[in-house]
Amino acid sequence: MTCTFDDLRGGLTIDHVIEAVLDGCNQGPDRLWITELWMRPRVQRLRQCARSPVTDEAAEKLRDAVLKRDPLDYVVEWICERPEVTWAEFDRENQDEEVERVSSEGRARYMTRPALKRYRQSPDYGYVNDKCATVWLASAPSQASAPHGGAFVSRLRQITRSAGVDSDGSCSP
Repeated sequence: MTCTFDDLRGGLTIDHVIEAVLDGCNQGPDRLWITELWMRPRVQRLRQCARSPVTDEAAEKLRDAVLKRDPLDYVVEWICERPEVTWAEFDRENQDEEVERVSSEGRARYMTRPALKRYRQSPDYGYVNDKCATVWLASAPSQASAPHGGAFVSRLRQITRSAGVDSDGSCSP
């Protein structure tokens, strides 16, 4: 039996589900674009740990991954590591963990950047306090094309330069 992406549903064996997922990929800009090399470990992992037949919810989430609504690695992790919980529970738990991880990493990175440490002590602290803002500045519109005459963009550039942060987002000593 050959399975197409349109056949992807619960109740199929894992091999048929994988075949349907592969059929759905590389079919345009709204679909997941894959290479054999990138996909191989994900297929192996699904074959090793996914339960057969696949549940309706797992098939739906794999469809969502192909349609770029959910990251494929995240869906594979759920299918392989937490099949006993619903997708909603898994997603909620991981979002809480991710928020905490990013928050703690951000605090650690922030405290170790010399230019931003200097900036914390400047009177302009509070306007720009992260490298993300300087990345935005590097791609921000020029003063002439920015709304309100570009005053905000101009001020942010001025602040980041005085803090030792270059326009490409790197910190100068």
